[in-house]
Amino acid sequence: MKVSFFNFLLIFLLAFLFTSISVPFAGRLANRLDILDQPGKNKIHLHPIPRLGGLGIFLSVMLMILLFIPIWDLPREMVWFMGSSILLAITGFIDDAGKLHSQVKFLLVMPLVSVLLIHSGMIIHISNYPLINYITTIVWFVGIICSFNLIDNMDGLCSGIALIAISFFLFFFTLTRQPLFAVLSVVLIGSLLSFLRYNFYPAKIFLGDGGAMFLGLFIAMMGLRIGFSGFSFSKDYLIPIFVLFVPIFDTTLVTFSRIRRGLIPFMSPGKDHLSHRLLYLGFTQSQVAIILYGIAFTGGLLAVLSFYLSAIIAYIFGIFLGIIGFIAYFWLENIPFERQ
Repeated sequence: MKVSFFNFLLIFLLAFLFTSISVPFAGRLANRLDILDQPGKNKIHLHPIPRLGGLGIFLSVMLMILLFIPIWDLPREMVWFMGSSILLAITGFIDDAGKLHSQVKFLLVMPLVSVLLIHSGMIIHISNYPLINYITTIVWFVGIICSFNLIDNMDGLCSGIALIAISFFLFFFTLTRQPLFAVLSVVLIGSLLSFLRYNFYPAKIFLGDGGAMFLGLFIAMMGLRIGFSGFSFSKDYLIPIFVLFVPIFDTTLVTFSRIRRGLIPFMSPGKDHLSHRLLYLGFTQSQVAIILYGIAFTGGLLAVLSFYLSAIIAYIFGIFLGIIGFIAYFWLENIPFERQ
């Protein structure tokens, strides 16, 4: 697949346009079907908001793929990936409609999707033992999907973090000459930029579980293609971790914080996420989103530097980021926040 700047621009503009049409449609559909995110004790919005924004992104992305990527030219692993992404998104939309127990997606559908992708050939190779590689791949896919599902807790947060991550992945796909994934990145960038107009504070529509999981799967796949595509451990493994530092840290924070308080991590929703804790420090929703965008952008810059610099420097960056995360965890645990 050969692409040019003109093609990229055309794909970006069409994705932006299609999403500008599909998101309002999804909002009207959500209102008609009463698929609304109601205010509650675990929420920070004060009035019902449609939660099918992810459907708008899903429809736009799928239309763009049909228009610009011939299905018969797709490698086998991408055919399986597209089928898996459709399965995951539909599961999320059913959950958004309140027709599915929320744990079905975590305990059944996410692992199933991971197994399907392993069957297609998408495997993280960190060991000579296939079982270890399979388990690592499942943990990666389920973990990143969950992290984007969890971080969708504030206006513009999940979609903005996803936009930043995919923009950095586009840089790496262009640099490593992976045109198929570069095109997919441009499609998602155009779609997310359009969606953010409706989703940034004050949000008119939410992604919902379907949209957040759909984005999480795409980003997990892109991270695997950039950092985990080799057959030996290298500094490139740090690249997706740097790019996705914010959702990974948020998931780690709430997981260990809830376990420490005697709660089951993914079955105890509450206002204990990184974003919520920053709100308690006095920041507004817009300020919190921008702060976390800045941290995500910094993680992306570290990934770019790690790509160009020596492995030793990349590992030093990784150790430094780990120390920062460790300190931040204990600091955030000791500031006021609303506990379940």
